[in-house]
Parts: sequence; C-alpha cells; structure tokens
Amino acid sequence: MPFDEFFLNFFFQGKTDFAAIPHGHNGVEERMAVLWEKVVFAEKSTACKFVALSSSSAAKMLNLYPQKGRIEEGSDADIVVWNPNNLRTVSIKETSESRADVNVFEGLSVHGAPEFVVANGRVVVYEYEINPNVNHVSSLYFPF
Repeated sequence: MPFDEFFLNFFFQGKTDFAAIPHGHNGVEERMAVLWEKVVFAEKSTACKFVALSSSSAAKMLNLYPQKGRIEEGSDADIVVWNPNNLRTVSIKETSESRADVNVFEGLSVHGAPEFVVANGRVVVYEYEINPNVNHVSSLYFPF
C-alpha cells in the first residue's frame, strides 16, 4: 500500500524546507479496507495475497523485513486480526478518526476491518476501537 512518507522521504532527502513538500491525500485509515474490497472481496485475488501486499512485500520493499512483515521470534510483534465480514460505508463524520473535512473514499462501501491490532506487543485496537491508553508510537529508520 503506497503512502506519502516513503516517497516524500526518498524524494526530499537532504531538503530542509518542509513547506516545499507536496501534499498527498487523506484516506490512509481506509486503504486496507479498500484494498480488501477491490481485490479479495471482488475475488480478483486471495486473502494470502492481501497479507503479502499489505505486510510481507511492503516490508521487503522498504527494507524492513524480517523486523516487519513476518511473525517470527525476533521480529516485531505486529499482528492484525482482520474481520472480512465487517461491512461499513466510509464516512468522514461517522466512521473516521481523521479530522479532515473530506475523504477520497467517502461513500464507498467496504468489507473488512481490523478488529484487533497488536503493535510491538501492545494491543492498540480492540474490537475496532483505538486503545486510548497506548500512546507510544515508535519510529522506524528506513535504511535506503
């Protein structure tokens, strides 16, 4: 799944004017569900390929594998329990954690959502709700 930070960091290495960095678009919160909807739910690929696209392959592309993208001793304890039966309609006002005014996926019906998320051994999403007690976000160094 593409995200602004990787490409902007790659493109703007050594630049000092943060204001010169072009904006991407919102919707990062919904990108996994959109991928599930358009690829797996639409029967164009499998759940295993979804995992590869969203985890293993992405970690390899970013040179973070096997720290990320693999469940194995010594790797980070990042696990997403995906519920493929969760049906919702993307709504910036009703279903989003974002504070944006619009969403590029507004009105799109999607199946699938992360019911539970464990990041670095801590439960950060429990029954679709973000755990407010977990506020530590670790940074990763991208070794390019």
